[in-house]
Amino acid sequence: MTGVNPFFGWDALSQVTMEPAMPADHPFILEMVTRHEGVASAAIAGYWLQKQPEAFVVFRSAQDKHMAFVTFLMLPTITDADAQADPACAVARSFTLQRGTPPQPDEPINYVRFWMGREQYQVAETQSLVAMRAGGGWISNPNMSWTLAATAVPQNWLEMFTQFNFDYTGEADFTVGNHQYGVFSHDWRVESVGAWGYRLERLQLGLQPGQRRETAVSPPSSPPLLTLSQPEFIEAVRQALRDYTRPDLLAQNPLMRSRLVAETAVSATSTLQKLLQEAADSLTGNPKDEKFFTAVYHTYLKPAPSQEIAAELLNLPLGTYRYRLAKGVERIADWLWQRELHDLNS
Repeated sequence: MTGVNPFFGWDALSQVTMEPAMPADHPFILEMVTRHEGVASAAIAGYWLQKQPEAFVVFRSAQDKHMAFVTFLMLPTITDADAQADPACAVARSFTLQRGTPPQPDEPINYVRFWMGREQYQVAETQSLVAMRAGGGWISNPNMSWTLAATAVPQNWLEMFTQFNFDYTGEADFTVGNHQYGVFSHDWRVESVGAWGYRLERLQLGLQPGQRRETAVSPPSSPPLLTLSQPEFIEAVRQALRDYTRPDLLAQNPLMRSRLVAETAVSATSTLQKLLQEAADSLTGNPKDEKFFTAVYHTYLKPAPSQEIAAELLNLPLGTYRYRLAKGVERIADWLWQRELHDLNS
């Protein structure tokens, strides 16, 4: 690990000033977007200049010449108008709703939507300026849910964003005109700004994960939460049911780092077992659902030696038994997913 310095052109920082964009700067911004990204992107930049002009920051040289700009959107919600005007927001709204807990009204989404230099498009020197602005913005907005960062050539920035613990899944990518953009993402509810700062400090010091430094900030006391998409969450529930009687295997399940488990007083396999039992119990009390519960009970909670034997215990054809088992697992996964999203009382 060599730290973060190789990714940036830090010399640029000593040569520029940073300030909020003023109306007189808007033509420069639109001209730059048109030159580097095209007319369609410039129209989107114009939309945001009208709706959120404070999101735009310009960088000037010592001679007061425009050098670069960045758009640092803060979105308490992504409206239908935003989604219609900007394909990036249409995809971002779907992305943030599907991955883990949806953002709450007091958890704005931060989008580093446009960033570019005047002479060169997206290069290290410009990224240095963006990092200077972004770091301060993140520290002053600790309640953010997500930061998304759009890049024209994501593979050029993959190593840097990976070290910064930003993910690239391709799920938030979007297209404007003939240009495709890759989007990196970070869920601040999984790794807070403070924990992220600790990570960055260690990178700057060139420390390996196991190394210590007396003056270093103490690491977070608990492992970060894990954000799962709904399909990933459902698969984790299925695996947890299969491992219900094996605490050693349950301890490795992704659900152990879900909000449901990690935010309880005792984050242990017994907590996950209890949640699975509660979810299964939700199928009792209604004759229409009891049949699903009994299939789950004899397969996972008090498992028979095989599914064939479980079907015999229930006096069911094997096909009927497997249908009921699948429905039971589906109901259990949905019960748990709703509580992961909304923190419902059972």
